[in-house]
Amino acid sequence: MGRGKKKKGMKPGGNSGSKKAFTIHDLKDCKTVLILGEGDLSFTHAMLTQRQRVYPREPFKLVLASTYDSHGTVKQKYPTNYVEKVKQYKNVIMKHNVDATMLSQCIFPELPVDKHQKFDAIIFNYPHTGEQRTHLNRNLLRDVFASAAFYLKTSQASHFFLTMKNFAPYIHWNHVESATTAGLECVYKKKFSEK
Repeated sequence: MGRGKKKKGMKPGGNSGSKKAFTIHDLKDCKTVLILGEGDLSFTHAMLTQRQRVYPREPFKLVLASTYDSHGTVKQKYPTNYVEKVKQYKNVIMKHNVDATMLSQCIFPELPVDKHQKFDAIIFNYPHTGEQRTHLNRNLLRDVFASAAFYLKTSQASHFFLTMKNFAPYIHWNHVESATTAGLECVYKKKFSEK
């Protein structure tokens, strides 16, 4: 999903019509990134590592990586988590206990960033309520888009990257319709490689 002058967009995983996969190059022009719903922080670590390798002179200005779970739960659920590795990077903030449907209440009151901080990109990989109930997951996506859209820059191109499986029941979660309602536009789809 995208906003701003240039149109870029959402990248659900799976078959998408595009043969190219999502890579660090999709984030080349992004200086500020908000990552929602991280589990063990492996995606954040991989993104930071790739950015440092591919664009060593263009580091991110701010990466805000959030988990739904508490810090203790992340450590317990994922014994081989990436918390300590992510902490080693500059300009990275980790925030736990974040409900992505209520970002203004969960993230910004306690962080050293302004509550009106806008991001070049927001990334949400494999959202799920934990239940295989389509209406609950539709509601989750609708509420996340509504909550997050405010935090995308509007003065320039910005992106909401959503990674989803491309088969039932996930294709019935109406993610494109929910994003459109929040003022976002689906501009392209790409495969998501977990390598």
